[in-house]
Amino acid sequence: MEDFTVKKRNILILIILLFVFIIGSIVVFYNHNNKVNCSKDALKFKQNYEKYNGNMIKYNNKSYKLRNLDISKDNPIIYLKKSDVVERLRKGTEVVLFGNESDLFTREAIPVLFDVANEFDCDIVYYYDSNNISKDNELYKEVINIIGNKRKDTVSKSFKTPVLIFIKEGKIVDYHEGLVDSYDDYTKSLSEDQKRELARIYRNGFNSINNGVCERKQQC
Repeated sequence: MEDFTVKKRNILILIILLFVFIIGSIVVFYNHNNKVNCSKDALKFKQNYEKYNGNMIKYNNKSYKLRNLDISKDNPIIYLKKSDVVERLRKGTEVVLFGNESDLFTREAIPVLFDVANEFDCDIVYYYDSNNISKDNELYKEVINIIGNKRKDTVSKSFKTPVLIFIKEGKIVDYHEGLVDSYDDYTKSLSEDQKRELARIYRNGFNSINNGVCERKQQC
């Protein structure tokens, strides 16, 4: 009888150990996949933006040379699918960026944004191509409806890129379109003073969500 009890106990211990092993393996696999997916998005963003380095573009019937960017492969970008955009703006605590790799202004903002995000130890910024919103009337209306009176320009049918949105617990608490008002010479990059001004604007946004986003570094 005693031998049977010992065997039963040993079998139970083995089952528990096996269960712990399986759960641990699932967690490790999930975290690994998350890291791989995040790394793929970061690399995709780097490649998409750097391939436009030095390209000439037309803006307001004038030609401008795009600034060169050297983006870290460990940048905080996670790409959003179209079906996820509205949900991200309505739920949770997030930072969402609308921009485009061939856009003069988004390219000026990226280094400043990444520096400020790093200051806040925040490595998740959700990204969606602003051109896709402008081309999709239904999605544009949904996004504008969610943003509401946070947007100063309620007449324009397109965004002044880049658009940076800070959401806390499903509510937009800070919002910024474009760069800074003093930036009007598009043949040059932002001056140091203009970079500092834009950084202050972005810091206000990150402060408005406090530590909500930056607690989730384990996602990547």
